[in-house]
Amino acid sequence: MEGAAVFHAALETGIPVACFRGISNVIEPRNRPSWDIQEALNSISATVGPLLLQLDDRPLFDQVLS
Repeated sequence: MEGAAVFHAALETGIPVACFRGISNVIEPRNRPSWDIQEALNSISATVGPLLLQLDDRPLFDQVLS
């Protein structure tokens, strides 16, 4: 749900968008002590970091940012 507004704005403006999410806990009743936020951040960073570096060399990426 957190990304719904971003996707809506991107759709309305024609800007390409993607969402990458890290998983910090299993589905169960709320149990914050079991959440592993650091591992979720490490996982998403290891995946998305290199991907963003690859996108940086693509012409479409330059057009969107300008």
